[in-house]
Amino acid sequence: MIDYSVRPPSEINSPSKAKPFISQIGNGAAYVAIKVGEYALRLLTSTLFVGFAAFLAVSGILTVGYLPQYLMQKVFLPATGNEEEEWSVKLPFKNAYTVQISVKEGINLDATIIPPIGKSAPLKSHPTVILFCGNAARYEYNYGLIDDYQKRAYNVACFNYRGVGMSSDVIPKSGQDLMDDGDAVFNHVKSHLHLSDDQILLRGRSLGGGVATGIAGLHPKSHLLNDRSFKSFSSAAGAIVSKVTNPLFGFIVAKAIHYTRWEIDSEKFWKNRESKQVHGKTWIISSKIDEVIPSNAQFALLRPNSPDTIETNEFGHNAPINNRVIRTIIESVAKTLNPLIMSPPLI
Repeated sequence: MIDYSVRPPSEINSPSKAKPFISQIGNGAAYVAIKVGEYALRLLTSTLFVGFAAFLAVSGILTVGYLPQYLMQKVFLPATGNEEEEWSVKLPFKNAYTVQISVKEGINLDATIIPPIGKSAPLKSHPTVILFCGNAARYEYNYGLIDDYQKRAYNVACFNYRGVGMSSDVIPKSGQDLMDDGDAVFNHVKSHLHLSDDQILLRGRSLGGGVATGIAGLHPKSHLLNDRSFKSFSSAAGAIVSKVTNPLFGFIVAKAIHYTRWEIDSEKFWKNRESKQVHGKTWIISSKIDEVIPSNAQFALLRPNSPDTIETNEFGHNAPINNRVIRTIIESVAKTLNPLIMSPPLI
């Protein structure tokens, strides 16, 4: 009978003698792992760790929730850079009608309606242009543009969004806030001057082009001049980020904006307007050398090769449009709004 409690001499020098040593290492590692687990559990349940984890969680929520809102309000929406400026300067136009237009309780917009040259007041039932400012702009910046329309016998209405200039000091929190501002101005101008929708031209540049297109969607019989703007705010932001980083980050930014309250979907607004049986005309100005809105995000892509779409490489995104483009656009607008209002030769 073999006694298995005693190992045969032949096994003493065999490799099997390493098994107890390996087993000891394994047991030691298991012991260390257990101890590490115990200390980790104590740490996870400690007051200090729970407090630190809560701090990180709250910081993360604030960063994800507040930081994008702060950046959108301070960088991408029109209040940018205006807080420190002096707002006492007003446009030097005679006989202008100034008003605070109410959007809702607590929010009023600083607006001015300027008559054609030689008129003592804005004309009733007369073709009128409403100007929508771009980002980081106020209507006082548009002296030259206002003059271009005024001397061609138009009323010109201009305003500052909430949070800008002498408008209520309430920073816009979404794209819809800007739409509400634009619609309040449209309704006031229409009512005050006894206008029909087809006597109104909505002229917006850059961010203002998106807002003007949205208002044109609400009032399809009005006319639209979209100047160097985007087909959607998300596509423009995504294209800009793609250009300075890489397409993946651009895609993420575009999707993030598209599914939030910051989206201004000009393409959707415009297509909805164009689907109406009766709608106003659309003119588009687009720059081939636009340094802000990349070509693949421009509003002009919605209607290429149209006689009412002007694509130029003569000026970029923020430069004033030149006399040739002004003449082409305004003469076409004049023929539509009122055949008797024709652009005089530019001097």
